[in-house]
Amino acid sequence: MNLKLRQVCIGLSDWRSRVIWRCRRFAASVGSVPQF
Repeated sequence: MNLKLRQVCIGLSDWRSRVIWRCRRFAASVGSVPQF
């Protein structure tokens, strides 16, 4: 049971880091144009 919960937590952290990486890459590609 604890192992499954641990797998879920790892999957969530991996998904979150993937989203952050994608946002950073997008920000880097549009970095020359400030969008605030």
